[in-house]
Amino acid sequence: MTRNNNETETFGDMLRILRLNINMTQETLGRLTGYCTTAIARLESGARRPDVTVISTQFVKALQLEGQPEVAGKFIALARISRAHS
Repeated sequence: MTRNNNETETFGDMLRILRLNINMTQETLGRLTGYCTTAIARLESGARRPDVTVISTQFVKALQLEGQPEVAGKFIALARISRAHS
């Protein structure tokens, strides 16, 4: 069952939901983006601020969002908000 990403409030929540929607582990996402597993966990928990450039390029591709512009746009917007409020 696909989790609903329309109700996510934080970047970390959306990252976790998107990753789980495609049955991807933190380790695999880390390998695809150049991040360690700990960094992925910290992004998901809100303990690490996202780099918007990396999110909009490597993470969008790794999470298979290239054909989903509305979802990718929300994901990037949440990364910007998270970065601004931290």
